[in-house]
Amino acid sequence: MLSAARAEITELLADVRTSRKPSLRRASSDDWLLACDLPLCASAEETAAWTEKAREWHWRVGRTPEGWLLLDRPDLLPTSDVLPASPKGETGALISLLLRHPSKIQPELALIRGLAKAAEAGTLSLERQCEILHRSFAEKLRRHETLPALLPWLCAATRTKEEKP
Repeated sequence: MLSAARAEITELLADVRTSRKPSLRRASSDDWLLACDLPLCASAEETAAWTEKAREWHWRVGRTPEGWLLLDRPDLLPTSDVLPASPKGETGALISLLLRHPSKIQPELALIRGLAKAAEAGTLSLERQCEILHRSFAEKLRRHETLPALLPWLCAATRTKEEKP
């Protein structure tokens, strides 16, 4: 699910002069999609110019105390209205729950980012994320609260999971 975001950042990094290839990984924070160590391998001027260019491309850019850049652009995360053929485990349980309780409430970006990162990390990570969400959403239903409309992102995450070996 993060492939479009990674591709765009990689394209932006292509012309930057660095001492080595910058590392690009999933951000550990729920508030950010990706993290990049560009400031650790490029000059301050190169980093400042790149940051400005990233902002022009509609990326939100922050920094960690360790000097890594934090990057976010949730509009690049795909959605899908195609249900997986035979969802299993916690992913299937969460899909079933969301199908039985449709909603128009926009999900928090942290939920969408979490699904995207979990899908990219692989099946086990996505199953863990779906288990957490399933429990949380079941509790919301017991309190008669409306669930977020997370199904399009969950379907996209499941498609990402199916594409991985």
